[in-house]
Amino acid sequence: VGGKVEMDRYIKDSLVYPNQAARKKIQGKVSVYFELSITGYVVNARIYKGIEPSMDEEALRVVREMPRWRPARAKDRPVRQRILLPINFKLDY
Repeated sequence: VGGKVEMDRYIKDSLVYPNQAARKKIQGKVSVYFELSITGYVVNARIYKGIEPSMDEEALRVVREMPRWRPARAKDRPVRQRILLPINFKLDY
């Protein structure tokens, strides 16, 4: 509920930049692939394209802990949905 704006806010508020990656000044985008069940829960989350193990794990943690979504619908019935979500890690200097 709340759409992309609320999802972006959730990610921004929940994402913790891994210390190991910050010390190495690693930045970039981790792409996480996951499915939404017909009940709106995240399932089968995995890294589609990673950049560094600690950043990949943090992106997975945030996605797996996402609040329940409103499921997609087809012919007025809830259906599974596949999503590829890029999560951007950027250091603020």
